[in-house]
Amino acid sequence: MAHLHWAHLVDLEGEHPAVRLRESFTKTARAALQPISREVARVLLELRGPQSRTGKVFDSIPRSRTFQAHLIKAGIPIITEEGDKLDFHALRVTYCTWLAANGVELRVAQGLMRHATLDTTNRVYTSQTHLRSKRRQAIDTMPEVLSAEASEENQKPSVISNSQKLAANLTHDFGSVWHALSIADDMPVVLLHL
Repeated sequence: MAHLHWAHLVDLEGEHPAVRLRESFTKTARAALQPISREVARVLLELRGPQSRTGKVFDSIPRSRTFQAHLIKAGIPIITEEGDKLDFHALRVTYCTWLAANGVELRVAQGLMRHATLDTTNRVYTSQTHLRSKRRQAIDTMPEVLSAEASEENQKPSVISNSQKLAANLTHDFGSVWHALSIADDMPVVLLHL
């Protein structure tokens, strides 16, 4: 951000606002056109004012101490309950986590984050702590297969009957509850012991 110039901003008033990143300022040493939200574009337009400007967008970038002072003033703890420290890097983690929480495909998030590997995007920059509710929502989308009352309106009959049969057999044979998940007719692919 310290090297961001007004000349690097593209299409702020249009449909596809972006920042043109020069290879000399990126970790990967590759030029890129980084999309930005229309909201960020509006804020930049307000900052710019009615006349076009040249030079740096920001006169200075706050140091870590200043950033932390702003967090404290806003009532945001510097150290989270999970023990994570909020710093400039945390802003990138937040951005990546918001992408994941809003259903952005991992490969798309990788490109937006400009990471060389999916693993960096997924493991380092996506906060698992903040995705707990999404994991619960994902599990809640799974069809009920163990109860005889499982709704056939939302499920394929063959999946219900085959999964129920498999679950009943496993429950009978092993004396515990098993949940059978299937992705295609007659093809249970995951058995999850509950």
